[in-house]
Amino acid sequence: MKISIKIIKLYFTFFKRIYTIIKKGANITLKLIKSRFIWSIVTFCVLTIGMIITLWKIEDITTPASKAISILLTSLIPMLFLILILSAIFSKRIRVQAERIDISGISLLLDSPEETFRKSMKNFLETKRTLFYINEQFDNFDETLNSYYETYQFIKKEMPLIDINKNKRLYDLCTETIQKLNKFLTQNQNNYRRWFNNVQENDRILYLDNKEIKTYEVNVHLMRIDEVQKYYYNYDEILKGFREINTYFRKEISPEFIVNIEKWKCINNG
Repeated sequence: MKISIKIIKLYFTFFKRIYTIIKKGANITLKLIKSRFIWSIVTFCVLTIGMIITLWKIEDITTPASKAISILLTSLIPMLFLILILSAIFSKRIRVQAERIDISGISLLLDSPEETFRKSMKNFLETKRTLFYINEQFDNFDETLNSYYETYQFIKKEMPLIDINKNKRLYDLCTETIQKLNKFLTQNQNNYRRWFNNVQENDRILYLDNKEIKTYEVNVHLMRIDEVQKYYYNYDEILKGFREINTYFRKEISPEFIVNIEKWKCINNG
């Protein structure tokens, strides 16, 4: 029981010092109150103290070491999870989504869902240059198709963060983006990959010349990617599709998520 009193005194001294520091700055106090994070810490500490006192009174646990281990396993660790639930109730800024696997199938969002979505989208798009500008001389269409499919999957996964009742415009924009990517991939992905894989595996390019199939025996790995891709039988159509996606993402997506596309402008050949 003496140890429990000492622990309580230590907590009291700690919070007294924190209060003294906060009191010196009204702005800091206001920010802490608004963030509500301080309430989560206080709740956690109070519950922890209560569990420590309860466990220390159990007579079956005889040695101080056994009591310490019991406190750690049965109090502190479970409290860490409990405080996340309490924070969600108090601040409504934590949302649990079972479909996002981060830790044991649970992902914790510490910002508002929409804010989390926007940050996630921006960070993702900042690495996807071919969505905004494609260079047919240097970009591998096969890798670009992979990137487009990854984008399609990413937006589908993140969209549940958007509250359609609060921001229907953003939800509709993302739905439209998914539809455009899906249409483009459906029209081009399978056909191009079958052709490109055949070229790589056989070191032989099959192409159409006045509707006649011709064969070009080459060492594909010693050719520039643009020299290979130009023989694709639907080259003009797939390039047109890439450019349409580029235009859409530059006009609609870049302003919405504040993507810095200026760094890629030199890539544009159109």
